[in-house]
Amino acid sequence: MRRSFNFRGRNCEQFGILMNTVHHTLIPQKRKNLIEIPGRDGLTDASLTENYSNVVITVECGFKADSQLTVRTMARDIAGWLSRKGELEFTDEPGKYYDAQVISEIPLETHLRIGRFTIEFDCFPFAMSRPNAREFDITQTEQINTIQVNGTANTPVVLALKNIGDKPITNIRFGHKVDVT
Repeated sequence: MRRSFNFRGRNCEQFGILMNTVHHTLIPQKRKNLIEIPGRDGLTDASLTENYSNVVITVECGFKADSQLTVRTMARDIAGWLSRKGELEFTDEPGKYYDAQVISEIPLETHLRIGRFTIEFDCFPFAMSRPNAREFDITQTEQINTIQVNGTANTPVVLALKNIGDKPITNIRFGHKVDVT
């Protein structure tokens, strides 16, 4: 299977785009709140939490059109597709996506019926995982149920409990475990 990407719910191959290379940042840049304190050497980081800047994911692409006129038509269709914010997902990272948008111009290089261009996606610094809903029937005390999250960012959790029995639910505990491999 050829590597490709989905953006805003559509695969690049639907536009005749072949993805050549992708350049990812290994880790995002930390945002610092540096302040100068009179009488002290250097700067002090006054950040209360660790925050990160957005990352840029660069994707080099190309396409082949049937005619020179078709090159312009394909280019307009691609521009329309890329002009709004959306979810960016690579086929070699199923289940993970980036909140992304294109914020810089995309020069199109053409030669006869061939088009080449580079897309710079401005993305939230971490990959997100798809919503992960699970239902558990709790039938015993001290029962452990696990939900695996495959994203790389701290994310909020929504837990919904529904008592379908005739006895009250008591002594419920929630834990958090992080496995680093």
